[in-house]
Amino acid sequence: MGLLMGETLRLLVRSLRPRQWVKNLIVLAPLIFSQHLLEPDRALRAVAAFGLFCLLSGGIYVLNDLRDIERDRLHPVKGRRPLASGALSPRLAWRFGILVLLGALALSFRLGVGFGLAALAYVLLQAAYSLWMKTIVILDVFAIAGG
Repeated sequence: MGLLMGETLRLLVRSLRPRQWVKNLIVLAPLIFSQHLLEPDRALRAVAAFGLFCLLSGGIYVLNDLRDIERDRLHPVKGRRPLASGALSPRLAWRFGILVLLGALALSFRLGVGFGLAALAYVLLQAAYSLWMKTIVILDVFAIAGG
């Protein structure tokens, strides 16, 4: 049982695509360029913002993979992802993705209303991309650049 749970947890974390999180380092740019890097409170808040954006983007990845599961199964690389390969249950992934996304959004507002609204805007943009924009030639590029 423990081995199975450990493997499931590994698949869930992998479905968040942690290798993509490096993109979220952009959240640290204001701290670096504002010359407040050595202020512990601001540094901690910036690291928290980075972590929250990693969870937000990860939750979006999980839900997007659910939406594209059939198409991804036919792809030589995407077909190896936990959902597309069948290693991870879609039902569990759905619950996990929603939990991660809503939890990260709630914590984003705890960090500050402005940050929470930016996080919400990010989630809405990514949802619009996943559901609609990626099928429209020029909008898909703008959505990717904005997200």
